[in-house]
Order: sequence, then structure tokens, then C-alpha cells
Amino acid sequence: MSYFYKIIVFFILFSTTLFSQKRVVPENKEVCSSRNSSLLQVDVIPLDLMESFIEENLFGFCVDVYDLNIIGSAGAIGGFSYYGEDFGITQGVILSTGKVENAVGPNNSTCVSSSHGSSGDFILNTLNADLLTFDACVIEFDFIAASDNLLACEFIFASEEYPEYVDSWFNDIFGFFISEPYETEIGNLDPDISSEPQNLAFLPNSDIAISINNINENINSNFYIDNVDGENIQYDGFTIPISLEKEIKQGVVYRLRIAIADGSDDQYDSALFLKSNSFESGVNADIGNIYQNGLQVSFENNSIGSQFFWDFGDGFSSNLENPTHEYDLPGTYVVTLNVLDESNCGVSQITEIITVNNIEQISVLENRNYNIVTYFKSELESIIINGLDLNSIYYVNIYNTIGKKELSNLKVELNANTINTSQLSSGPYFIELKNENFEDVFLKKILIY
Repeated sequence: MSYFYKIIVFFILFSTTLFSQKRVVPENKEVCSSRNSSLLQVDVIPLDLMESFIEENLFGFCVDVYDLNIIGSAGAIGGFSYYGEDFGITQGVILSTGKVENAVGPNNSTCVSSSHGSSGDFILNTLNADLLTFDACVIEFDFIAASDNLLACEFIFASEEYPEYVDSWFNDIFGFFISEPYETEIGNLDPDISSEPQNLAFLPNSDIAISINNINENINSNFYIDNVDGENIQYDGFTIPISLEKEIKQGVVYRLRIAIADGSDDQYDSALFLKSNSFESGVNADIGNIYQNGLQVSFENNSIGSQFFWDFGDGFSSNLENPTHEYDLPGTYVVTLNVLDESNCGVSQITEIITVNNIEQISVLENRNYNIVTYFKSELESIIINGLDLNSIYYVNIYNTIGKKELSNLKVELNANTINTSQLSSGPYFIELKNENFEDVFLKKILIY
């Protein structure tokens, strides 16, 4: 055989191996069998029920959905429930490049593959010019939001390509693409979103695409979970729950495309776990600082939303953004904040337990003249007060958390600087210090134990 002929044969063999898009599974003939005991339950959704299932399970706020289009092989889309606390998402929709039922653990295989022999996704192909995709699973639809808000989504990306194919050209790929496709017909109503699909699947506050090459035990490892010995999920690795957010406008027709596909071959399954009601309005209830001056309490609102409804726990309420409320009596109250968007569709709620006392806020007079340190010393059953002016006389009042005075006008012995608290039970108290003219010096909270 001539040298030139050998070169041609080698090239043909090499090309056949390289471009066949097939990986060789080791000869241990590992069985990718079904699993029948796991905290993860997956239900395959029949094709004729898939459209209604997607609409009912993906949206948590009021949007009108049009032209829902699902591209995927039988068994590639399902519903899941997770009954543990270590995964981060308890219920939702799963999209797979293989069969969703193969997601169920334990992880007894490193090579779970369910080739459908189907095509890839042309938009996913644009994310990497060197990557050809296979076995795509796609959900695409147009939608109109009822109000200006955030389009928020939470998901987990999992793959059997971990960890063997990190930094290789075998790199399963997915994306969340948003666009405003009808700009030429009805005008550019949202200048921040173009008619061309824009990928949102990046790590938070970055332009790093989410893939096995960008999230693994060596790179961005804080987003990665090694599941090689996992008992409940089959995939060898997956991300922590990741949230995506995009501002959208009321009345604009958007198109959203969620796609996942095998990259460079059709082997080694990957999946997206989308949280139930994943596409939320972005409304978020968050109570910030709470300021108390006697029975008067001011609330700081750090929420995302446009309508606010406060329940102060004593029969009174307010719809102000940052309200101030005066309680009639000291006590413990459950404060509830409900936040809505303009359409009353996106709703978020948070509660806070507060203890209200009738001690008025005292201005601190000693800041420039004193350096006073107060702490509890358990072995002496006493409060220690250091840094007092030795030429002055001080008195102490001690209150419980609802404002009842437990100890009154105790004179501070300057030689010892101690206040005996043996008659008090363990718990938080307020210590009020006054000078010889009974002027307020400070009011501090202290824990007696």
C-alpha cells in the first residue's frame, strides 16, 4: 500500500470517527436501568396533554399565551416532584435531551443515553459556531404581560456529561431566548428587546453562559453539585437553583423560547428542571428595617411591586409603602405585608413577628463625653458597666421586652460598676442609664442568661 493511499485511508477513518458524533461507551456494559425508589418522581406527559400541562404548570402570574409550540420526542417532557430538601426545587417541569424518566435515581450509571435520532435546534446552534446539536427539546410561545414587571424564572441544569466531558467539545447546550418578533408590524414597543432572539441563560450578574464547561468543580464551583454518588437523581452533576430575570412591559407581544439539546452527538442525557409556576411576575415582598419609638413603629419596605397592603396584627392596616403605626398596648404582633403588581396578578407575602414595648426612644447624650461598655457577666449574675465618669452618679432602670419596669432607679456603685440581676429570669432586657440629674444617657438591649 502506497504512503499516499495510507494517508487517504487514515483520513477517511479519522473523519468517520470524528464526524459520526458518537462517543464510545466503555466495555463495562454499564446497565442504564430504570430506578424504582427515589425522592424524585417523574411523570411522562403524553403529547396530546402537553400543551395544557405547560400552560398550567409554568406560569405564576397573568399573561396571555399564544401559539404554544412544542418540539420534542415522546418522553422528553414531563412533570417532576422532589420530596427532599437538598435539591432546591420541589415541583415543576422537566425537559430532557433523552427520556425524562431516566432522571430518577439512584445514580447507578455514568452513561445514561436515550437517543431519539431527532434534529437539533437552529437557534441553539448560533450560540457556538463549532457546535452541532441533536435531540432538541423546545418550548416556544408568544405572550403578553398584563403589567410592567419582571419575567422571573428558576431552574436547575443537570447532565450526564459531568464530570468526564468538562472542557471537551461534547457540551450539551440550552438557552432561554426572548424576542419581540412583531416589531415591523406593530412597532418597537420595547427598545431593550430586539426582534432577534436574545439568550438570558447566563450566570447571575454576568455574561457567562450556563454549560458544563462554565460550571463544574473547577470553574464557578459555587453553582455546582457533584452527584456522582447521588441516591435520588441519576445525573452525574447539576447546578444549584439559578434565577433569571428580565424586565418586560405591559401590552408588548414577546416570544419566549426554551431549548435544550445534545451537543456534538446524541448521547449522554441532559435536562432542565423548571420550577413550577416558574415564570413569575418578579413581585417580591421584603420588610426592611423596623424602627420603634415607644408604641410607635415605622416600617421600611424593600419590596419589588407597585401595591402594598400591611396588616399590623392588631386589627389595623395600611396601604402606604413605608407606613408608621402606633399600637395601643405593648405586646407581640404578627405583621404581614402583601405586595402586588399593577395587574393584581403577581402576589408575594411576608410576615414578621415584632415585640412592641412602651419605652420611648432615648437620645444618646454620652457619645462625645463617655466611652461606656455594657455587658452581662453570668458568673457574677450581674450587668457590668465600664467607662463611667468617676465624678458623676448614675442610676439604672431595667425593662422587659414589653416595657414593664423590672428594676427601678438602682444606683450604680462606681467602685464595682455592677448591677445585680440574680432576681431576673433569663432573656432579653432593656437597660436605661440616667445621670445624677436623671437625664437620659442611653438605652441599650442586653441579654441575661
